[in-house]
Amino acid sequence: MYFTLDIEMAVYIFSIIIYGILGSHLAHSFGFFIIGTILLERYENGISDPPVTVLDRVFNAMQKGMFGIGPRVYKKLKRFNWLTGKALFLVFFCVQGILTFVLVEIISSLVDLFF
Repeated sequence: MYFTLDIEMAVYIFSIIIYGILGSHLAHSFGFFIIGTILLERYENGISDPPVTVLDRVFNAMQKGMFGIGPRVYKKLKRFNWLTGKALFLVFFCVQGILTFVLVEIISSLVDLFF
């Protein structure tokens, strides 16, 4: 029995990959909201700055692609006091969640339109 990849299956696999990436970004942002300083330390320990080899650059790109924008926003909000920073990050998290759902619907509509 052979496996054939028709266009509907390819669109489905593509949409699952997009859902996974955007869901991962949202989950990591939620993690930064709950235990931000610990995750930020782990994130910064995993990033080579500046990257020396090609492998360091690839690993940095994978790490930044997996975590998304959450660490950068959390680091920017550390200049505020704890309560204000958490409130602003909660607003960011809610906006990111809404934008994630909107982006998924737009991408799904475009893919369905073309295929």
